[in-house]
Amino acid sequence: MKSLIKRKFTFASACLVTLSCYSSVNAEIFTHKQSNGATLITNKIFQNSSANLQQVYKKTGITKITQPRGVLEQVASKKAINNTGNITSKIAQPRGALEQVASNNTRNTNSKTSKTSISATVLGNTLTIRSCNHNAGAICSLKWRGKEFIDDYDHGRQLQSASSFDGLGEDFNPIEAGGSIFHYGPNPSDGKSVLLDRRVTGNTLETYSQMAFWNPVNGVRTSNHTLNKRVTIGYDGLDNVIEYLTQFNIPSNENHTYGVFEAVTAYLPTAFSTFWTYNHKTKNIAALKPSSYEDITEQNLPVIASTADQRFALGVYSPDSPQPNYPTVGYGGFLLDGSPKWNNVFRISKPKGSLHFRSYVVVGTLEDVKRSMQLLHNKF
Repeated sequence: MKSLIKRKFTFASACLVTLSCYSSVNAEIFTHKQSNGATLITNKIFQNSSANLQQVYKKTGITKITQPRGVLEQVASKKAINNTGNITSKIAQPRGALEQVASNNTRNTNSKTSKTSISATVLGNTLTIRSCNHNAGAICSLKWRGKEFIDDYDHGRQLQSASSFDGLGEDFNPIEAGGSIFHYGPNPSDGKSVLLDRRVTGNTLETYSQMAFWNPVNGVRTSNHTLNKRVTIGYDGLDNVIEYLTQFNIPSNENHTYGVFEAVTAYLPTAFSTFWTYNHKTKNIAALKPSSYEDITEQNLPVIASTADQRFALGVYSPDSPQPNYPTVGYGGFLLDGSPKWNNVFRISKPKGSLHFRSYVVVGTLEDVKRSMQLLHNKF
């Protein structure tokens, strides 16, 4: 049986910086960056003290939110629900790196049970990516050559996104797939994240969801943070590269000193316990000793997790990592109570509005991933 002491989302403690803008769609972030300067926040590590928690709760107004009675109650004030069960969205969706996923048109709640997966031929074999309703549309399965690459034991072990604010770690930690196993149990279970919309077009999957808190905040289980993502199999002629675009939407009534954004993280089955880094300068891989709970660290090279025989591997790359003002971090490789994990992390000072990140997940044999990492890097 899996250990119940696992905590799924881990961020290295470090000073936080503004995000390097990657395209014109980040004009909003660019303006914010210029108005706040490019100053490093601190090297100070904030403690999860009661006083610090209460200060953040006061700033975010979280104490004014009542305990939700069910998975949709947290967004009920933002929606009009008619007698037939249709939900008319009233949530203003930001546009940016992603197209608007949830429009103001009427949606039927049953649409969430429609097509949930995308597939394509990758390196001569079928790759299938599936999102699950019990994880609010987070990716619960990635299969290639018959091999499963995602754990999906609880709401923390998927291919998904998360954020954390003001040094509070898991005490203020919106999660795409849902909250802690301590509160909700293993899958399938209701993790209190809300899938608001999902669309599949060809080899592209788009979702729009309202994120749960990993640990409830003053009794509140569903946050007001929302997430858009667009996942596409294949990128610019590289069939084994998965483009992974995310847009984090921060509630307008929340004010934070800084935020840590796990643009994408993967929790893999235990067979993927061998870690590597890829260095585009040397065009070689090197063994990486994974971090543990006792030693949560990051480094600045793309990370790959593979099986011992190197026949299956999954890596992550971003052209925006490492961030210019913080060049030593951006990628993590972890082995947490035997559970392999990697992530691509960004740090933003005084985060506001909608923040856009782009990551690329690379699948294949270890040699396939190594080769495509270099080809991908050459495109940026």
